[in-house]
Amino acid sequence: MRTALAGSTSVHTLLERPANAARVFSFHADRQREDVERHTEWAAGHYREVVRHGEQPFWRKRAETVPPSSVRPSAMPEASDPAALLHAPVALSEGAKRVEVPCIVGDFIESRRAVLPPNQLRPVAYLGGIELAPLLDEVERGGTLLDVVRRWSRWVPMRQGLEIAGWLVAHGLLRPGDPALR
Repeated sequence: MRTALAGSTSVHTLLERPANAARVFSFHADRQREDVERHTEWAAGHYREVVRHGEQPFWRKRAETVPPSSVRPSAMPEASDPAALLHAPVALSEGAKRVEVPCIVGDFIESRRAVLPPNQLRPVAYLGGIELAPLLDEVERGGTLLDVVRRWSRWVPMRQGLEIAGWLVAHGLLRPGDPALR
């Protein structure tokens, strides 16, 4: 389903907005690379489960995953407790990088601002169907986590805003800020 959606959206964009061809090809190449890496990891996991012949070279070789084009982190960063940050000033982590990425937006492939979490390979432009860039812009305006989530109410209900904030903290994108800089 994912491949069909990406493929049909790519073709539609090429036909209706040929000027976006570079974005479409970039989007397609990124998805294909991710799928190859994911399937390689899955296959290697299945090969590792072969006990009877697991020590033979054929099975050992297939049980090894091929490292992706970038270095994959060994573990997720330690997650802070978002509730502990609720009344503390917050800021974007230094390791978070802002990037432009091609995304499916409605029926087309378009560029969107995204953020690359520290120690991750893939940038995130949307979370739960919500575009992250405007939310992160609000973080850069400063304030406590609760202040920021309240300002997000233009885009998301408070409960969903708190869930997004929790995800951002857990993935190392938000950190306690320096109140002296506000």
